[in-house]
Amino acid sequence: EKDEVGGIWATPAYGNGHIYVPSHAGHLYIVDAQSGELQSKTKITRHSWSSPLLIGNELIVPVCIPGGFWSFDVTDPKKPVRNYRYNLPGCVESTPILHNGVLYVGTRDGFFYAVGDRPKANKDR
Repeated sequence: EKDEVGGIWATPAYGNGHIYVPSHAGHLYIVDAQSGELQSKTKITRHSWSSPLLIGNELIVPVCIPGGFWSFDVTDPKKPVRNYRYNLPGCVESTPILHNGVLYVGTRDGFFYAVGDRPKANKDR
């Protein structure tokens, strides 16, 4: 397809028997790891280069334009449900990590962000 130009730059996430990967063209793909069957293709934002993070049935997908991340409930991989969008001022090109309920991620604006209950949206250079 014409809108698929650019391929996949992110490292896929794996869990619950599925592979989750965003594309440069702006889609989130969920593939059954056993059969290789595409379960879903969901539109997200273009230039999604970062690796997603799977936490139980929640998938955190970093995005670039505009920066931030989207959260999806992937309980049913054929019908992922967007929970929320969290905006950040810079394009997210790093892989997020979760520690003690806080999501940490670096962005192209040169900052490192901590998002969660402790601390709230702190940033250090």
